[in-house]
Amino acid sequence: MILGLDMGGTHTDAVLIQGKKILHSVKILTRSDLLSSILEAIEKVTEGYDKQTIKRLVLSTTLTTNAIVQNKMSRTGVIIEPGPGLAHDFLKIHDDTYFVDGYIDHRGKVIKNFTRDSIIKIKEELKKKNIQYAGIISKFSTRNNTHEEEIAQLLNDQLVFSSQGHKISGNLNFPRRINTAYLNAAVYEIHKKFVSSVLEVMKKQNITAPVYMLKADGGTILIEESVDVPVQTITSGPAASIMGILGLAINDECMVALDIGGTTTDIAIIHKGAPLLEPEGITIDKYKTLIRALFTHSIGAGGDSTVKYDSGFIIGPERKDIAFCQGGKYVTPTDAARYLGLSDYGDLELAKKAMLIISEQSGLPPEQAAQAIVNALTEKITTTVQEMLTELNQKPVYTIHELIEGSEIQPTIVSVMGGPASVFGRFIAEALNCKLVIPEHVKVANAIGAGIARTTTEVTVHADTSQGFVKCIEEGVEEPAGKNFGLGDAEKFARSMLLKRVIRQGADERNIEIEITEAQSFNMVRGFYTAGKNIRVKAQVKPGIIKEFKNN
Repeated sequence: MILGLDMGGTHTDAVLIQGKKILHSVKILTRSDLLSSILEAIEKVTEGYDKQTIKRLVLSTTLTTNAIVQNKMSRTGVIIEPGPGLAHDFLKIHDDTYFVDGYIDHRGKVIKNFTRDSIIKIKEELKKKNIQYAGIISKFSTRNNTHEEEIAQLLNDQLVFSSQGHKISGNLNFPRRINTAYLNAAVYEIHKKFVSSVLEVMKKQNITAPVYMLKADGGTILIEESVDVPVQTITSGPAASIMGILGLAINDECMVALDIGGTTTDIAIIHKGAPLLEPEGITIDKYKTLIRALFTHSIGAGGDSTVKYDSGFIIGPERKDIAFCQGGKYVTPTDAARYLGLSDYGDLELAKKAMLIISEQSGLPPEQAAQAIVNALTEKITTTVQEMLTELNQKPVYTIHELIEGSEIQPTIVSVMGGPASVFGRFIAEALNCKLVIPEHVKVANAIGAGIARTTTEVTVHADTSQGFVKCIEEGVEEPAGKNFGLGDAEKFARSMLLKRVIRQGADERNIEIEITEAQSFNMVRGFYTAGKNIRVKAQVKPGIIKEFKNN
């Protein structure tokens, strides 16, 4: 059996899966104490089942995302070795940013060493400010990581955790790598505490199965492995939505996938059965990162969003309470749906009271007010979808399988999930002139998506035959490479490194699909002669559904 868990802002969902059969599912209200929610969900969903038969447990959570968006991160230093040519103000994250006077060039050659005294001075500043976490980023550390490693070593007895840029991503975008390393260090503490607590809960529940977390790219990682790369788990909730749709409602048509929750609506586009990818990396809050992620957009509009009236109805973005018809204090779209008979969720008399309140504010009869609220939520979601489609059709689009060019993305299906899906889905589909698909088990589709996602990762390989090396950036492995070392050799090396990495992270060999996403080889010329080759290869395990679920 597989146990999938999704912890949203409003509800925590849990499912037990065997093959392609959903054995049992539960939905409970998420409390401020996430762990008590996890514990309750596990106890309820496994009631009557032997926990020892659980072979895999996967969690999806908004913990790191919320920490970043709400600025509840640990105070974190940022230590940057920029080299010449980039303004410090452009790279600076905040007042705890420090610049190091050293330089490694684009080929990985040390041009100038930093001074030990300068790092000791930074160390004293960190100690004075009681900063115990830091991102350490050298411009071309993907070609030579020695300066990052040496700086981290000098700061070791001051820091609880340092996030080195070369370990996060092999991509060369320096500003994005700074942001990514910073965020990775800033959410380390909250993520580690969460992981420790989850593992303690599993021990108390006598669950011995490996525990995974869902990542932004729709793949999973062993929860123990996630401790060093917590930033990989941002937007895991929207990723769970997409994987749930892939498992439950996928076909070859172009599809808008909507996860309408109590707090937010997550929106994704699926093109011919393949989710879209962020080509450079995800942007979260004000930070552009190198974190590989599925292309999604989240808006503060859901079934329990607070409704206001100001010359028209405004939905969200905040959610202050549960719906009025559920005993809450504020009017929500859920109350409007209950009043109109679109749903049987909540107490009808309380829904009537809610509509009387909003009727007095708006001057509209209760029924008109209720319909206007439903229309306002529909318009907010459909407008966002249309804006996403406009953006996608103005630039190259990447799916998990390929680059799409010259093909307009025009959805014909709207697939909805989440508690309010059946209520609001038909209005949204009508507005977008699409056919509505509501998958089976729609209310717990996110938990299903988490449970059936396979383990994914990527590696970057760089070879310089003039200097005689090939290295895997993310794994920190370097081997000799002779003058005859070519692109095919680099691809073989990348596949080998990737296979080792993904198996260590808990992948089942039956679910591994490796593809080369980048392969470049350039001759390096000195004078009139070729001095060697500069080779770059990226390989990934494709996101997707585990074969046990797909094939049953």
